[in-house]
Amino acid sequence: MVETVRAATDRVLTYGYHIFDAERFDGIDAVFARTKSFTTALTEFGIPAFYRRSTWIDCRMPRLIEADTLGIALDEPVIVMSYVDADAEGAAILLAHAVLPSGTLRVRIDTP
Repeated sequence: MVETVRAATDRVLTYGYHIFDAERFDGIDAVFARTKSFTTALTEFGIPAFYRRSTWIDCRMPRLIEADTLGIALDEPVIVMSYVDADAEGAAILLAHAVLPSGTLRVRIDTP
C-alpha cells in the first residue's frame, strides 16, 4: 500500500490509499517516490495504459490521520472515492481510496 497526500496551491485536497498486488508490483512505492506519478510508475512495471473499471462514492467520518492531514475536524464528514483500475486485459492492478474534505468534490452523472 502506498499512501499519498495531494494538494493544490496551499490546501491539501486528498489523502489516498493505493493498494497494489505485492508480488506483481514489488517496489512500486520506491518508483512512485522517485517519479511522483502512478502512471509513470506503472509504465516501469510494463503497464503503458490502464483504465478505471469501477468507482464507488461514499461518505464517512475521517480517521485521525486524515483529519489532521486534511486540516479538518474529526466530526466533519469526508467523501471517499474508492476505485479499481485495470490493465488492458482487464486484470485489476490497483484498489484505491481517495479521501476528500466535504465540499471539495462535485459529481456529475450523465445517462444516455
